[in-house]
Amino acid sequence: MPLDQTVEYEEDFSHNMMIHREFISKKYKNQMSFALAPLAPSDMELGKAKETLASNMNRERKAVVVGSAGSEGDRVQMNIDVDDDTREVRSARYLFSDARMKYCDRFQQFFTGAVLEALKHRGSPYKTT
Repeated sequence: MPLDQTVEYEEDFSHNMMIHREFISKKYKNQMSFALAPLAPSDMELGKAKETLASNMNRERKAVVVGSAGSEGDRVQMNIDVDDDTREVRSARYLFSDARMKYCDRFQQFFTGAVLEALKHRGSPYKTT
């Protein structure tokens, strides 16, 4: 896999660790915004959603770095490698506590259902069952 098109995630769950490498082709990377388009009624709303997501991710990342991301037990230790030119994440390593895993699982279940409902509501051609 070409390194410039590969993102590597290393997740350490204390009792086990998962390393995930994902290859993102240039074609797929260029089409990702089109895949998100059915979730937003307009280009302006899609742009705002992307901006908000990036803002939240950056705020969370900075908060973790300075140690102000909630209470001591709720902080996620993480190391990331970001491309200086494009600001794309090349790799990330997260250390989750059991409490944080449970907290994240709640949102994963919610957002998975929310995305499917949004696709159904928008009449998406993507399979939603």
